[in-house]
Amino acid sequence: MLAPLIHKSDVTVLEDLNSAEERAIKSVAINSARQQGDGGGREGKQYFRLLNDAGLIAPNGYLRMTELVTECRAFFGQSYCHSSGLDEQKIFDWWRFVNGSSKTRSLHHPFVFLAVQSLAEFRILSPDTHVPVIPKHRLDVPRSLLPKCKGALHRDSDSYGAIRWSKDMSRRFVSCSCGMRYMFVADSGDIDASMVPSGYGERYKQRFDKLLATGCSTADAAREIGISTTTAVEWERERTRRDVCPTKKHTSHIDIEALRRCWGELVLAAPPQGRISAAFRERPAIYRKLIKYDHDWLINFNRRNRGLHTTWIYGSKYELTEARKQTVQQAYDELMHVEPPVHITRTAIARQARLPLSVRDKGSWSEAFSNFSETYSAYVDRSLSWVCALAEPLRPRNRHELARLIHVNWSSLNDRQKLRAQNCILSEKSRRRMKLAG
Repeated sequence: MLAPLIHKSDVTVLEDLNSAEERAIKSVAINSARQQGDGGGREGKQYFRLLNDAGLIAPNGYLRMTELVTECRAFFGQSYCHSSGLDEQKIFDWWRFVNGSSKTRSLHHPFVFLAVQSLAEFRILSPDTHVPVIPKHRLDVPRSLLPKCKGALHRDSDSYGAIRWSKDMSRRFVSCSCGMRYMFVADSGDIDASMVPSGYGERYKQRFDKLLATGCSTADAAREIGISTTTAVEWERERTRRDVCPTKKHTSHIDIEALRRCWGELVLAAPPQGRISAAFRERPAIYRKLIKYDHDWLINFNRRNRGLHTTWIYGSKYELTEARKQTVQQAYDELMHVEPPVHITRTAIARQARLPLSVRDKGSWSEAFSNFSETYSAYVDRSLSWVCALAEPLRPRNRHELARLIHVNWSSLNDRQKLRAQNCILSEKSRRRMKLAG
């Protein structure tokens, strides 16, 4: 079926592919030809069984999304993934379509069926041969070779911590005890030149708050502690939110005991049929305080004294507890390490934390999501920092490749971001030099 499609005028689209990536791309073509010959594809449950046999389904039945995306990039290669549009969002949409949680009747990106099938079949047939792509440089680079921390609040007693790797082994991360966090390209010959700040710790935030409290402007405070204006604006917004909505103190043990006694009297005095609901309707404020400050006791007490019928009080299932705050924080941290970067919105955090999308704008949940979601401008700046830190062979060659890589619209960038994006794009001189070297 493929032979009639080959012509002498064909040109090579994907270059610099290794033998493993070539075999992976060939397997997609073979699976495509087989499906066309058979006249159909697999059912959803067959894909679930295929992913489960490949070790990509967790014991709780959830898809290991991060591992699947990482494996696809390593299996097919970054160039092929970019040219075919195989990214995390398309894989996520495909999984929702397969498991029946999507309302759409057809998938706009059917290529994902073939790609996931080829990857899963390879993992099943070769469980001991599939290893992640590891760079050829030494993994045990000592911290003594790192340049001195350039943080404005760095002290002589501060030092670097452990060096961490990104999931695709292309970048490294290291933190200094002063609060500065750095990122640098793994295969860069000049660590000093490729080492760029990627975050700041509490020492910088506290110093920033003190400067603003003394009447210093945002720009001057940012200049003094060596952070970007964009970061300073985000910190100022967080500081304003903290001032407007201060954190409530925990209820004392005596108050909790009083709430317990009051709630117990309400429940036991209510009629046996639906007594929990009746107690809630009479004194909802007591229930809300207990669900916030004494969640476990309230759930156990209601379970023992629920009466003849079980009536779930609407909204209590998704009260914002400390454990769920940690879940939102963990989802944000995981999204920050996704490559290429993704826009960390309320929807993205809710999906990553496996929470219903309806909680995004409810009460205390809204404040929690606002503290972690980022603006579009902040996302663009973070994405451009990531692109500029890539090695030359991995950088986009034009603005269209850049827009497709980090999912931004060129017309939506401001003048500063467009100038910075031009510096991230691989120049014609560099492309010729790489072509000659190849």
